[in-house]
Amino acid sequence: MSKVISEREWYDLLPDRDYADSLMATRNRLAKQEVATVRQVKAVYTRVAKQLRAEIQQVTPGTLRAGHLTALAKKLEQAADTLNKDLLSAIYSGIKLAAQDATDGAEQVALDVLKDVFDTASVRAMFASINEQAVLAVLSRTRNDGLKVSDRIWRTSQSARNALTKMVEDAVTRGLNSRVLARQVQQYLQPGVWTAFKDETRRNLKVPRDVSMEAMRLAVTELHHAFHEGAVQSYRATPSYEGVYWRLSSNHPHTDICDTYATHDGNGFWKEGDEPSKPHPWCRCVIVPRLEDTAQFVQRLRQWTQDPQSQPDIEAWYTGLPRQFLRRPSQTGVTWL
Repeated sequence: MSKVISEREWYDLLPDRDYADSLMATRNRLAKQEVATVRQVKAVYTRVAKQLRAEIQQVTPGTLRAGHLTALAKKLEQAADTLNKDLLSAIYSGIKLAAQDATDGAEQVALDVLKDVFDTASVRAMFASINEQAVLAVLSRTRNDGLKVSDRIWRTSQSARNALTKMVEDAVTRGLNSRVLARQVQQYLQPGVWTAFKDETRRNLKVPRDVSMEAMRLAVTELHHAFHEGAVQSYRATPSYEGVYWRLSSNHPHTDICDTYATHDGNGFWKEGDEPSKPHPWCRCVIVPRLEDTAQFVQRLRQWTQDPQSQPDIEAWYTGLPRQFLRRPSQTGVTWL
């Protein structure tokens, strides 16, 4: 069996084609959201670059001198603050939408198996709460560097500021015209548009080749973290859920820990409660839920409503839910069609 997920395997692993279609649609929306968020990140850098170019040119119409450093430093600080604020907005929005997509997919599965026992509004309210919890978990979690998402976004904006400071100091030292520096700064900040420096010059200044790449990596990584977190939390709230299969994405160029995850237990299966988190940046690997056969589960759910102790796993699922969402059905109040 290939460790890279194929469309055929996706449908083979899920017990119902409607489920497979619904969950596939959420993954397609995630892919589109990734593209949209990366585009937003690039647009942030482009806006800041354009504004900064205009402001540098306003410092002086001619040669840059040491006396201009204070004014230039203030411009760079303002640019870094704008970059931080706008990146936060773009990435936070992407995180929320990714978690929502994941939750929506699992919610449809849960509604299908629970609709004859619990009212739809209550199930939807429970999944709305799960979505909020998933977003908060992503935003508050620290990674190996000990930093939260907001901290890493701030670090990204400061990295750009530091690189620009080196460029400004070098320009003042060499007595460049302000228009020349302004053009270099704009070119440097716009991802994938121009090359502001030759490699030798860039190495001498000790600045990264693409100062926006860190932000794009962060955006993509956190979107997939959010989708993964939302999916796992939502699946756990679905009583027919048993665990997940870890499968590699087609964008998986090198062997790493994800390959180990994809062969866990011989077939990449991780039981409920043991699901691994995303292990590294840029991870686009896929988890596919293993769900009990729908007809079989619904039959067991019927038995549970009449005798909760007859289905201890369903009873454990129910008693583990927040009490405010799903009221226990009365044994005589359920009508089965």
